[in-house]
Amino acid sequence: MSALVKKRLVTAANAVYYRCLLQLLLSLERSQQHKELQVTVFDLGMTRLQCQELKVRFAWIRLRDSDLTEGPDHLRQLSSFAWKPTLIARVLEESDAPLLWLDSACVVTGSLEPIWRHVRHHGLWSPFGGGSRMDFRTHPGMLDYLGASEPERGARFRSACTCAFDPSNAIVLETVRSWRQLAWDPQALLPAGCCNANHRYDQSLLTLLLTRSGLDPSSDELDVSGLFPTPYLRTRNKVSNRVPLWLDPLCRLWFWTYRQLDVRWLRLRAGIRSSAPLSVATGVTG
Repeated sequence: MSALVKKRLVTAANAVYYRCLLQLLLSLERSQQHKELQVTVFDLGMTRLQCQELKVRFAWIRLRDSDLTEGPDHLRQLSSFAWKPTLIARVLEESDAPLLWLDSACVVTGSLEPIWRHVRHHGLWSPFGGGSRMDFRTHPGMLDYLGASEPERGARFRSACTCAFDPSNAIVLETVRSWRQLAWDPQALLPAGCCNANHRYDQSLLTLLLTRSGLDPSSDELDVSGLFPTPYLRTRNKVSNRVPLWLDPLCRLWFWTYRQLDVRWLRLRAGIRSSAPLSVATGVTG
């Protein structure tokens, strides 16, 4: 990779999430931030036609094979999410440039500079990714296997769908490598009886490691049970491949409206009457 690259954004998608990926890349173009980033897209099983369309429409991306042939069997099962820390660690080990991971269903709605600023000062960024405690959404088999303490079991979840790391920080790099190592251990990642209803896989592992690291992942919140979510990102904007690209503005408006109402409802339940703005402009244009 060129030594001139200062920041990297990495994502991945399979054929099912192709339309979500287009939405993310379009949001990077609208904000013009693709010009200052090296954007890498890992192919987790897109069709040949989808890959060809990506290369033509978004010539500024680097499309890479995920190459998950080496490693445990569950690494190639996308539902285990072991592939995510594997890909993140791989890219971090390629150069000293900081890396921001965004899931393909994310949408950029403003400048990402607050993220890069936090990474420069603290070595990483992983906002709160929900209102739940670890032991509410993590299978006890993982917590017991890793010897989680009561404070660690009661920690609030950190995000694995949006996270950033500076590999020049030795503690951060070692934390990500530990994340990959544990993701390869089926007893750590996939305890017997775990499922989507009672477990958060890679997110649970990352939260536990960050809780133990002594690092400052930030006090930001995502728009997942967050009372004051960050104004520059939206998550879980899942769009079916059947939705044509020309409907993208309507899709963005729908997700913006939904998030506005959701946050206001959460604040109402929490008894918060704050009039803090939810960034109407960036929400609609994102």
